Amino acid sequence: GKNCPFNGTSAHTRFGRECSQAVMQEVGIDVESIMRCEATTRDQKLATEISQPAWSPAAIRINGWRFTGMLNADLVTRAICAAFIQIPPECDHAVRIQRN
Repeated sequence: GKNCPFNGTSAHTRFGRECSQAVMQEVGIDVESIMRCEATTRDQKLATEISQPAWSPAAIRINGWRFTGMLNADLVTRAICAAFIQIPPECDHAVRIQRN
């Protein structure tokens, strides 16, 4: 993606925690609640991923479903947002920003 490419020149612009937190802040996502969720559920989520391996090291799961698209920030954001029953306003905002 254009926001946090693998070849970014610093931690703030390169794919990883620091860049993702900066992007979340930029689009109005509550970073603290995301970090809290990650800290309290990561072991359970990792155990699930280990017990249900994907077909590729670059594959991801969204709500238990294997994402088969390219690992592009826009496509992954759209897939995550499409997984909600009630789409949160953050999805509308994030998708709109990626279109610009």
